[in-house]
Amino acid sequence: MSLTRRGIRIPWKQARFLLYLLVVAGLFVLRGPVRWHGLFPRGGTGAGDSLVVAGRDLAPDLIDRMVGLARRDDPGLPVAVRGGGTNHALEDLINRRADVAFLVRPPSPGEQRLFRSVDGDSADWFAVALGGIALITGRDGDPDPVTAEDLRRILEGRETPRAKRLYVPDPNRGIWDALRSALTLPPGEPERTGGVVFLQDEAAVLDAVREDPGSLGVASTLALPEPPPPGTALAPVGTDGGEPALPTYENTASGRYPLIHVLYAACRGEGDIQGAKFVTLLTGERGQRQVERAGYVPALLYLREVVLTTHPVGK
Repeated sequence: MSLTRRGIRIPWKQARFLLYLLVVAGLFVLRGPVRWHGLFPRGGTGAGDSLVVAGRDLAPDLIDRMVGLARRDDPGLPVAVRGGGTNHALEDLINRRADVAFLVRPPSPGEQRLFRSVDGDSADWFAVALGGIALITGRDGDPDPVTAEDLRRILEGRETPRAKRLYVPDPNRGIWDALRSALTLPPGEPERTGGVVFLQDEAAVLDAVREDPGSLGVASTLALPEPPPPGTALAPVGTDGGEPALPTYENTASGRYPLIHVLYAACRGEGDIQGAKFVTLLTGERGQRQVERAGYVPALLYLREVVLTTHPVGK
């Protein structure tokens, strides 16, 4: 069957296709621009046939273990790992150099707006593990405890007899913001904070406190070697009026240690298949059990107290 107009025969299939185009054009005019980026698969690296993970420096051992789990689940999937801290990992994610970014703080409102303004996408982030914000000293033996008020005084540029200097990894890594949040302090400008010295990473912090016994250093337990290197020690920390505690597994899981941060995994909000699969693995029961078996505190599992007794329950 065909349509005839002014002696021109138009096959029926072509006529139906032209009619379809007219309907689509009409919808476009009536409803406004179409978000074309939502019509096609999207991902941090493009095709979705590989997985790139950023932010390894924040928790090297744990991230390597979880990447290994993903490789075992899909042996044919190319997987690459990029270093860097929170800011660098977010940059890799928004610039499509990574499918998943590890963070030690959630994206700020400004960073979320930047995500949306670049191409209309967004970042979704999920808690994976808990870490302690450890305080390190260069003194041998049992170091003196540190109070939250001691830390507030240092971060606000006030004097305290506990330490003259506080060594902190590069604020781009995110632990600076996590520390201020744990102390219920608003975000601070690093260059305006007296008594704080920023260094490249946790390794540099360990070297600095070893050479400066009257100082304190800050580092995430997820990035620290265990046990701490010779010449350094972890200082117990107490809340105002609370009993000081060390950032052990049990104290971190139970909340007895007051300076705790969260390790997050972020992926793009739309169409990132491999990134979404990896984050689902991390936050699922299987992934959380792997976090626990690796010796870290899973963010989505509760610490269970085990009681051993020779008496039957209820008797």
